[in-house]
Amino acid sequence: MDLFTHNKEQVEAHTKALGWLSPDETLNKLESAGEGNMNRTLRATIAPSDRTVIFKQAVPFVAKFPDIPAPIERLRVETSFYKSLSSSLERLTPKVLGEDHSHHLVCYEDLGRLRDFRDVYQSREKLPLSSILEWLSELH
Repeated sequence: MDLFTHNKEQVEAHTKALGWLSPDETLNKLESAGEGNMNRTLRATIAPSDRTVIFKQAVPFVAKFPDIPAPIERLRVETSFYKSLSSSLERLTPKVLGEDHSHHLVCYEDLGRLRDFRDVYQSREKLPLSSILEWLSELH
C-alpha cells in the first residue's frame, strides 16, 4: 500500500482493515499535510465526522528526493519517541493512533494546520523562546 492522494480507495481499504477507520467511516479527502522531505505525509478528512488524522509513511529514500537513500526504520524511531514522552509533553505532541510496521505506516492525531516556522529565517520575527525552552526543559 503506497500513501498517495490518488490512492484514496486503497488507503481507505487498508486503514479500515487495520481498524483505524470504523466500518461506517470513509475517507472524504486525502491531501498534503505540508511540505515534507523525508516521508509521505497526508492529512485525511474522515466522513461523516469530519475529523482529521495524519498518515505518514516511510520509504527507503527521501520522499522529496527519491535518488537519496534513507533508513526506512526512521518512522518507527519517531513513533517510539512520541510514545515515550511524559504526560506533560503529550499535550504538545501528536498521539500515535496506529502503526503498521509491514507498510512503514503510522496514523497520528492531527494537531491542525500549524505554522512550520520556515519563514523566521527570512524575517526578524522573534520566536516563542519561552515556550520552546519550557518544552525542552520538560523533555530533559
